[in-house]
Amino acid sequence: MKKLILLCSFLLCAALLRAQTDTLVFTDEYLDTVVLRRAETINDYHMIGVNYGVTFSTVYFNPDKMGTDFRFNPTYFSIMYTHYEKMFNYMPYFGITLGFSYSHEGCTFRDNPETGFPMGYIDGATDVSITTMEVPAMMHFHVDAAPTKIMANLGGYVGYRTQIERSGVYMDAEYANKFRDYEYRFDYGIVGGAGIAFMIDP
Repeated sequence: MKKLILLCSFLLCAALLRAQTDTLVFTDEYLDTVVLRRAETINDYHMIGVNYGVTFSTVYFNPDKMGTDFRFNPTYFSIMYTHYEKMFNYMPYFGITLGFSYSHEGCTFRDNPETGFPMGYIDGATDVSITTMEVPAMMHFHVDAAPTKIMANLGGYVGYRTQIERSGVYMDAEYANKFRDYEYRFDYGIVGGAGIAFMIDP
């Protein structure tokens, strides 16, 4: 009986209790000094970019051929997708980059200033331009220092040579725009690069 009376008394007292009045008031002067920062998820976003540029290409031979020079082509185009994520869910400086590029490779041979004839050639051709399609896949490293982003990429690529244009005084005209049977059209290799970006907060 005593326990029942004590329990009823406790419940009655609890029902009569009131919460304390909140006396904390933020003045306008205080609110003017408050700095709000937007919370951001570290390294969890995507980027899609379009690149356009030019290429300077040449070919190195073994044994060496004399007179090889760089060939300029004004058409380079690529679409790149980058996904940023933390490596091992810990290091926030990494990502992966995938893409597609349209480019050119090749070389040209200089003329001998004394004779006026080319100093070298490839199967009779003294100027070669090859159109290529490539798919790169690279590890992406970045360091953010607002408003800039310093970046570096390293990985590999696979490609396919779609067209060829060549000319030269010693060349067989049949192969001016045609690959020979022994010429490789599939390509692969290592690709990398570095750059700097300027970030704009929308």
